[in-house]
Formats: sequence, C-alpha cells, structure tokens
Amino acid sequence: MTEATMTDATQGMKEQAKQGLEWSTGYLLSTLAAVPDDKLGHSPSATAKPALQLAAHIAVTNQAFASMLRGETMPEMTLPELIGHMDNAEKAMATRDEVVSAVKATTADLAAAIDGVKPEDISREIPTPFGTLSVPFLLQLCATHAMCHAAQIDYLQTTWGDMEMHFDH
Repeated sequence: MTEATMTDATQGMKEQAKQGLEWSTGYLLSTLAAVPDDKLGHSPSATAKPALQLAAHIAVTNQAFASMLRGETMPEMTLPELIGHMDNAEKAMATRDEVVSAVKATTADLAAAIDGVKPEDISREIPTPFGTLSVPFLLQLCATHAMCHAAQIDYLQTTWGDMEMHFDH
C-alpha cells in the first residue's frame, strides 16, 4: 500500500468513526432526554445500570478511548479494578445535566483524538485489561459503544411502558 493510499484509507476510517460517533451520541442523548426524572435511577435488577449511569458510562469510556487513541498509557489495573473505577466515576455524576455535559465534552475530546490518528497508528495494538485492541477496532467501537448503551436505555424505557423510538429517523 502506498503512503497516499494509506493516508486516504486512514482518513476514511476516521471520517466513518466520527460520523458514527456523532449519530450514536445523538441517539444516546435523545433517548436519555426522554427518560422521566423519576425514572433516571430505575433499574430492573440490582446488577443492571439505570439510564443515568448508562449515559455516564459513555462519558467515562469516551475519556478512555480518547486517551488510547492519543497513545497514552493506561493505568495498570486488573479488569475488576478497572470496572470498579469506571463504576465509581459513573456514579459520581448524579444529575442529568452533569451527565449530558460530560457526554458532550468527552465526545468532542474523542472526536479530536480520532482526528489525531495518523496512518502509522493504524497498525498499533493497544493493551487493555479487556484484551489487546487494534486502532481500527477502537475507531469502530467509539460509535458502536454509545449506540449499544443507548439501546439499553431504550430497553429500560419499555419496562415502564414507553414504546416510542427516541431518535431522529
């Protein structure tokens, strides 16, 4: 592959990642906006995250994804330690406004980190407690991760009878 082809391919991956991130974040935020205040903490079980924490999880993971894409070293911790750390950071965001602000800010930071990916970064492997991630996989994960958690909020909404689709279509 020539350098120009590699640059074009990288640019295409970045644009696709940013478009997906924008759409999935919009989906997440519009779905969260439809959650009534009295249901923000609703969970169908002791181990299921409520809507507010699911959205906060996106803010927390966006920070981690941006850091990884910038090539910053992740703190060494076991998977249970990482999950506990993330859980605490998510629960520290106690209001819808805090979560929405954090999601918007970390999404902008993540989009900037995506912009910073260089063609030579595409072959980079990133060690994490979840396993080794390639940069192309991480670029795809940026969008699909938010979309998956937005769908979880949609599911929670069905548990209290909200059967409406809460995204632009």
